[in-house]
Amino acid sequence: MTPTQPPCQIIPVLDIMGGRVVRAIGGRRGEYRPLTSPLTTSTDPEYVAVAMASATSSFTVYVADLDAIIFGRPSSTVQEMELGCISWIKDVGIRSVADAERLDQWTTAVVGTETVDGPGTVEELVRRRGPQGVVLSVDLNGSRLLGNWRAWGVPDDSAAGQLVDVACGLGVRAVIVLDLAHVGEGSGPGTEATIEGIHRRHPELGIAAGGGVRGWDDVRRLKEAGASAVLVSSAIHDGTIGHYPPA
Repeated sequence: MTPTQPPCQIIPVLDIMGGRVVRAIGGRRGEYRPLTSPLTTSTDPEYVAVAMASATSSFTVYVADLDAIIFGRPSSTVQEMELGCISWIKDVGIRSVADAERLDQWTTAVVGTETVDGPGTVEELVRRRGPQGVVLSVDLNGSRLLGNWRAWGVPDDSAAGQLVDVACGLGVRAVIVLDLAHVGEGSGPGTEATIEGIHRRHPELGIAAGGGVRGWDDVRRLKEAGASAVLVSSAIHDGTIGHYPPA
């Protein structure tokens, strides 16, 4: 039987705290513990990255530097990660333009609404790195925008779609819709309606979905909503998502 191709791109996720990979649960960062996984006995980020990439045949890996995102203390481990076989997408807690200098030009910079000071920084980073070198992460907690959403001129913290409208006007060409409340909870992503609304308004926009993906059925639903990529962590370690979905 010929394997069924994945409905959209699978991007493995590494959450790094204290220089080690941790298992994220519902955005409750005080509960994050060192990773345990049948894929590897190591919590070293590069070892885990290779194991997850090999398990999925996906050699683009997303890395979240939790020390930088939470405490504003960037991790040298994250900055120094470099493997010739992997393309990196890194969230290093960018608040201002200067923070992006932690990343080389070959790394895709994630600018999260949870941390960034406002749309001016996003616009300048798109100008400096090019639209292919920046992705805006629309960070949610229970469908509510995190961070300084008022700086974007949107009416309230439920206006994710309007925030993306502003971002597209600044040259953003790719976004991640990430609901931290669903991360590692096994409850499903919960972002389908938000993604569908964004895709309807901006069909040309690359949209990745993150948080709560349990298996291939969730991936298919996100694809139907308009996502072209899905960020996955727990389901890879649990063996639910691997190289190919069932036929």
